[in-house]
Amino acid sequence: MFYKKFREIVKPLVEPFSWVLFLFLVPMVSIFFLKIYPGGTWADNFNPFYFLIRWDSWYFLELAQGGYNAGLATWFPLYPWLSMIFYSVFNSFVIAGIFVSFASLFLAIIYYKKLLGGDSEFKTKAVALMLFYPGAIFLGLVYSESLFLLLNVAFFYYLFNKKWLVAAILGFFACLTRNFGIFLWAVYLVFYLLDSYKLTGSWKVFVLKWRSIIFNKNFFFSLIIPLGLASYMLFCFVKFGDPLLFVHQQKAWAEWRKFCWPWDWFRGYYNYIFVDKTWNDNIYSFSRRVLIEFGSWFLLLVATIYWLFKKHWTYFIFCLLPLLVFIFTFPMTSVNRYVCVIFPIFIFLAEVLNKKPFLYYIYLLASFIFYVFNIMLFINGSWVG
Repeated sequence: MFYKKFREIVKPLVEPFSWVLFLFLVPMVSIFFLKIYPGGTWADNFNPFYFLIRWDSWYFLELAQGGYNAGLATWFPLYPWLSMIFYSVFNSFVIAGIFVSFASLFLAIIYYKKLLGGDSEFKTKAVALMLFYPGAIFLGLVYSESLFLLLNVAFFYYLFNKKWLVAAILGFFACLTRNFGIFLWAVYLVFYLLDSYKLTGSWKVFVLKWRSIIFNKNFFFSLIIPLGLASYMLFCFVKFGDPLLFVHQQKAWAEWRKFCWPWDWFRGYYNYIFVDKTWNDNIYSFSRRVLIEFGSWFLLLVATIYWLFKKHWTYFIFCLLPLLVFIFTFPMTSVNRYVCVIFPIFIFLAEVLNKKPFLYYIYLLASFIFYVFNIMLFINGSWVG
């Protein structure tokens, strides 16, 4: 009896653990063949994890170790706070950060599969499409992507099960993880209003009962979500005197990235490709900006249209809002990193490719090749998102 219960508990955890272990081993093997094997030496204090500390990782580690200064306000606090907590266990901020990422990824996969339902083959395909997406390399690094993915997927799972308060609390923590967490507020309100409409049965009754719909505890729970962002703004105001410091620092950090209107955005990319012909001078910069960044945005666009036609309004809103943010910014940067946590994209791919095994495996193979290539670039210090 004990063995049967133990097996029932452990069995759902085997596949998520296998995925996490595999995604842990891929960069480790890459580090061995790129950095360790060619030199043939292994110093006593050598730590292979340090080859995975690049770009934003340094800022998260600095936050975990020393807290905030004005220059670090761009990076939201939940991920470095958790890394600081687990430092007491591992006595290493690097290992603590990687643990938070992989533990979050493990839980995200569990919630993702619960959210998908359906047959196990479809769920496995949906997980594989998400984890082998080229930008998914950030899910196993000292970055906040895995934590944000967990909060997003768990938010949707509890929202769809009408656990309103739990969903709102998860949205609160998502706002403390990334600025895009505020989009979950719109998702919550759309789902709540649609659910209220279904209960009333018609728009006429819905309008007549608007007071009972608005003055409802489930509606007021939604206000918990923006409190996450508001609390961080309050922190910035109290500590630095500027509630929007994270916005101002983001502009200063990427001053070459400008607000633009969509028509200017399209014209900018047209000039970049066909007028400036940048590929003649810098093929890496061209491929990163056009193939990776624009390609990721285009995938997000197609998924947004797909969910629109499917009338899955929560997924549609969740895809639409970041899509609009990107199209008002030129040049786009790190879109592939943002896209890896917009999980409805990969549900869309799984639904489209599920009955086409040949196309599924071709796409998955190509995606995995770019995934490994991104890891190799990242280990060597190149910017990949």
